[in-house]
Amino acid sequence: MYSKSSRILPGLLFLLVMFLPIGGTAHAQTATSSSSVTCTCAANGVSCMLSTTACSVTVPSIPACPSVVSLATNAHCLGDYIGQCYINDTQSMYYKYSCPSYALTVTQGANGTISPGTVSLTYGSNQTFTITPASGYSISSVSVDGVSQGAISTYTFTNVTANHTITASFVPAPITLTANPVASITLPTNTFTETYTLTGGTSSNTNCRLLDYTGTTTLTSYASCTGSITYAGPSTAGTYGYYVQANKASTGQTVTSNKFTVTVNPAPTCPATTISNCALPQTTSGSAGSCAPGYSNTCSYTCTNGIWSKNSNSCALPTYALTVTQGSNGTISPGTVSLTYGSN
Repeated sequence: MYSKSSRILPGLLFLLVMFLPIGGTAHAQTATSSSSVTCTCAANGVSCMLSTTACSVTVPSIPACPSVVSLATNAHCLGDYIGQCYINDTQSMYYKYSCPSYALTVTQGANGTISPGTVSLTYGSNQTFTITPASGYSISSVSVDGVSQGAISTYTFTNVTANHTITASFVPAPITLTANPVASITLPTNTFTETYTLTGGTSSNTNCRLLDYTGTTTLTSYASCTGSITYAGPSTAGTYGYYVQANKASTGQTVTSNKFTVTVNPAPTCPATTISNCALPQTTSGSAGSCAPGYSNTCSYTCTNGIWSKNSNSCALPTYALTVTQGSNGTISPGTVSLTYGSN
């Protein structure tokens, strides 16, 4: 560097006096939009130039004058004075700049999180926050710097140049309940299983029960919502309506499903017939049977879903003795015999 002090104009001399450290002690300066600032802020600071003229391009390689790099206007980086030099008879001051950091402060309500939490960012950085409700809850509102952004699940701060706040609140998620159709059943079976779909609740925090077609009469007691309810319905053929109801005690919510119906078909009839000499009547259920006329002993068959099945059958024709008595001097052949009913 070479000295040109004899050529400094009064105005420039005054500028130098304002910036030179008193007693050789370094002090901080603030770059503003009224200065020609030509550096880029970085977390570890960079050498920059604060010029009295529009020196915003690369400075010629002079030992005391570092190269100039670009800086966004109004960066407001704080710098320490490190020296001066002359470039083309123009006096310039040089500073070491380090950018300030800004706090993005997270405040969240119960039953949810904002990730990654409160952070500190350097000038111009970006940061995305993710808002996640706890199980059984939903996002109520997200506010940034006190201004509501709605029930959003992410928010990104871009080109950060100031402190900010982000806040989220959460509310119980609404529960919904959908009952699925049930296939018809046929007597004598009258038990059916209803399946349903529950959202916004789990088996650990929500109970379910079955209601009759009016939606007011309780048919089963509350029990953990497992996705299905088994119930023994009427033993009379017909179509019956039902509802499933769910209650989430932690939030006080109670919802009732759509109506579903169960058709109970009459039991099929076993016809009147004779099986292996066992006479059977027409019936829909139960056991019956008697040996056909002319047959002795017993028999029993059970009617199930229109089909006879044997329990026992010993029906048989009775036997009769044909006894021969003969005098002397002749024979009767074949002698005494035993014959079944109707034989010759």
